[in-house]
Amino acid sequence: MKWYRPPEYYGDSKWRGTLALDGGGALITRLCTPSIFCCGCWVDAVEVQASTASLLYKIEAEDTALVLLKFESGASAVLQATTAAFPGYPRRLEVSGTEGTVILEQDRVIAVDLKHPREGVATSRATDDIEDRASPVVTDFQGHQAVFEDFIRAIKENGTPMCDGREARRSVALIGEIYRAAGKSKR
Repeated sequence: MKWYRPPEYYGDSKWRGTLALDGGGALITRLCTPSIFCCGCWVDAVEVQASTASLLYKIEAEDTALVLLKFESGASAVLQATTAAFPGYPRRLEVSGTEGTVILEQDRVIAVDLKHPREGVATSRATDDIEDRASPVVTDFQGHQAVFEDFIRAIKENGTPMCDGREARRSVALIGEIYRAAGKSKR
């Protein structure tokens, strides 16, 4: 998640970038999104290493976070979140393993490279607007829209949302572990 926020994004606000009102910085407000954390796979990390800093903005919280997660299986994950990467880039999730790589940008699959391709698995190219990553006004709402639509579906069908309160709590707990690993135990 390498986004950019112009100085007025934080400067014109009394709450953005504060611990008490924003809850943190780039990590909690940008990386903790439905499409990334409500998949459940990240929250089972057995080891967390992290570094957070305010590198560009004079804010109480971090504008940059780097995280290394290790899992019981031996797999690793690297997470980056920043609001200081000019001009801003699409939200990107890359999953690579011994059998291939899948890359998502803005909730769209842009690459599928498998050792043993399966019939019907195609690669698509996505286009998106750079404005929502560099503007003080966030216009990329698709990830949030999908969560609301799923929530409405669950209500109509008397079912359970894909990311219910328990799953969301696990994600928030992992964010807490990341902040602690970065030496920010007061968060």
